Amino acid sequence: MTDIPGELVVALVNELRTDIGLLKHGLASLQAIDAANDFYQLPLVLLANGTERLCKCVLILKHEREHGAFPSQAILKKWGHDVRSLTDVVQQECYPAEYLKRQVAVDDQLFLSSDELLQEAIACLSHYGIGGRYYDLDVICGAHPAGESPESAWQSLEMAIVQGDATMKEMLIDPRAGNRLYEVINLRLQVTLERYFRALCHLFTLGPISEEGRRFTGAIGDFLFLRDDQLGTRDYGQLLWRSA
Repeated sequence: MTDIPGELVVALVNELRTDIGLLKHGLASLQAIDAANDFYQLPLVLLANGTERLCKCVLILKHEREHGAFPSQAILKKWGHDVRSLTDVVQQECYPAEYLKRQVAVDDQLFLSSDELLQEAIACLSHYGIGGRYYDLDVICGAHPAGESPESAWQSLEMAIVQGDATMKEMLIDPRAGNRLYEVINLRLQVTLERYFRALCHLFTLGPISEEGRRFTGAIGDFLFLRDDQLGTRDYGQLLWRSA
């Protein structure tokens, strides 16, 4: 195991706690979206930021593992804010043949590379991270942003979920459905994102960075130890309230 200086271990623990906190608050704000609350900016900023930072922590430990030193700030900035790109790099660099001897690694890689809903959700987070967060400011100042607003992109994602499910399509036109449709959509997204975050956390204890990453288990435990039968069962608002 590489002898990482104590102050850098502390900094990594603090960073990972921040990352996991952002993701939990992001899921809580996602669960709060309904007919009376369409403030998509909050889950977008929290989930995009938390995901970007968690991916970067994986790549930081991968770099340290390979080079015996942490990456420079120039390398960190070069990685950018594109969650899609960061996820692709993690897939390319952190699933070697040795790790893929584990069934959990095979399952995680297949999910990261082929789950359609995850790809669409990551596209929304990427759009937000690489420029969408300033969409309205850019419009105000005379720019012409590429693509739709982050809110519209997320609403398109929601509609794609509805259109792919006959029951939800019926709920869409049923005035008695109330907020039930939002609950079903948010649950689908929650399960998908929880699996995504868990796959990233598996790398710290099972993947090629596990020798260094195991010491950070306590900081990532909320998603690392999430079982399949627990996916979609958490009320993140209540979870955060109890831990406050």
